[in-house]
Amino acid sequence: MWKMLKHIGQTHRRKLITTFSLVGLDNLLLLIYPVFGGWAINAVMEGKVWQAMLYGVVVLLMWLVGAARRAADTRTFTQIYTEIAVPVVLEQRKREVPHSAITARVTLSREFVSFFEEHLPIAATSLVSIFGACMMLLILEFWVGVLAVAILALFFYGCRCVLPPSAKIYISV
Repeated sequence: MWKMLKHIGQTHRRKLITTFSLVGLDNLLLLIYPVFGGWAINAVMEGKVWQAMLYGVVVLLMWLVGAARRAADTRTFTQIYTEIAVPVVLEQRKREVPHSAITARVTLSREFVSFFEEHLPIAATSLVSIFGACMMLLILEFWVGVLAVAILALFFYGCRCVLPPSAKIYISV
């Protein structure tokens, strides 16, 4: 399994870097969104409406980056899936493999691509959100941030101690 994921990553390195760069930018905008929201509220309360319009620019930028990310995701991962599935189908038909086996192999290849398309960005967004929230708390309310970091450290330590040995290989990777 890891060999196949590594092969996909190496073969389509540029496309994946572009796509995941957009995911990273999307995550960064997600983190700064509340800061600009707060600035916009303060600007409106002080009567600086044009300064508050910056919030609208950030929201527009979030929408544009999100749309670009989804478009790049769709193109990139459809192309990767096609490059994997078509040769499998053609080669399996040549060998007269039953249709159910071909379907199973194509579905498995879709799952590998799905890992990059869905699961990896979700995991990245979750990690960025958790650590970003801790960093914001450290900046805004230091002791609350320290408590959040301590709870996070306990959580990760607890996961390592509680999980069965077979599950620990996923954490160490």
